[in-house]
Amino acid sequence: MDLKQYESALTAINKALELSDNSPYYIIKKGDLFFLLKDFQEAIKWYNIAEKKGSQHPTFFYNRAKAYIELGEKQKAINDLSIYLSKTPTKEGFLKRAAIYKSLNNPKGLIDDYNNAYSLDTSDINILVNKAQVLFVLKQYKLAEKTFKQIAKKKPSTSIINNIGLCAQKQNKFDEAIQFYSFAIEKEPSFSEAYYNRARTYAELKENILAIDDYSKAIAINSNYTVAYKYRAISLLINGKKTQACKDYKKALQLGLKTKDEQLNKLCVN
Repeated sequence: MDLKQYESALTAINKALELSDNSPYYIIKKGDLFFLLKDFQEAIKWYNIAEKKGSQHPTFFYNRAKAYIELGEKQKAINDLSIYLSKTPTKEGFLKRAAIYKSLNNPKGLIDDYNNAYSLDTSDINILVNKAQVLFVLKQYKLAEKTFKQIAKKKPSTSIINNIGLCAQKQNKFDEAIQFYSFAIEKEPSFSEAYYNRARTYAELKENILAIDDYSKAIAINSNYTVAYKYRAISLLINGKKTQACKDYKKALQLGLKTKDEQLNKLCVN
């Protein structure tokens, strides 16, 4: 819609308002038009007028919430979305509020809204994936593992299987973690992350030869795998191979390693 069409639409809405004695319906439509014009302050002004006129239509609260989001007024957006969702629970509404909770670092609200959204559309696996990732970041590894396993029943992708392994590893269930990483590798032999994660698990178990082998496989697939060089260097050093360890560590530094190893730094960096 170009500017001329917007002007025509505004003229028509103003005429409708005049004929309908300022019906809240057309006041909301005027707010919607200003929203489309990206004049969010003006849109909210007309939405507020509609509210004073007694409008309680769910769409009104949803649209005003979207305008508040555009202006960065997150709490006001949450308030309007909460009213909207109490009247019309929709997946889109819960996900929009979840996004605000995420930006406000409110994990409880975020997880609750992912649960609500998924209950309305159990075919949307992405909701579960997002929920599991949040749980993992929150270090709720048991719940994250349970959610990833729930996803795997519907979509057993290599990435999801690898994530189950990570959750098990974080809970010190190393044998179980190795099983899931091995399954991920079996499904996708070029998945370097699974080799790296299995190597880290072998290292936890002091199985450094197995760890070195898996780090090497990860690097063979991805020659710029910075942290794989670092941790292979650590395992090589434990096995008494200082020259190879320093070579790997220097390669990691060359690739932009962020978290340095104090012992290797002293030993290998002049």
